[in-house]
Amino acid sequence: MLRLQAGGSGDDWTLRVPETDETQAQSCLITVDALTDDAIAAARSELNPATGTMIRALWVPATGRLAVIAHHLVIDGV
Repeated sequence: MLRLQAGGSGDDWTLRVPETDETQAQSCLITVDALTDDAIAAARSELNPATGTMIRALWVPATGRLAVIAHHLVIDGV
């Protein structure tokens, strides 16, 4: 589900799972100075099932904290 691309509208949807080498894991990780509401909102706004952008992770090196933001299709598939 993390590579899933969804396209279409209304009742006419198609799903495609790209080959594993088409997805670059490093594009999911964003390094930030702090876990702020703005940083989380910006990461969430990048989620886009049409392009296969299903997950973002925010890493704060200074604190060792990691926040993972996932599209609901990753969680429940509905």
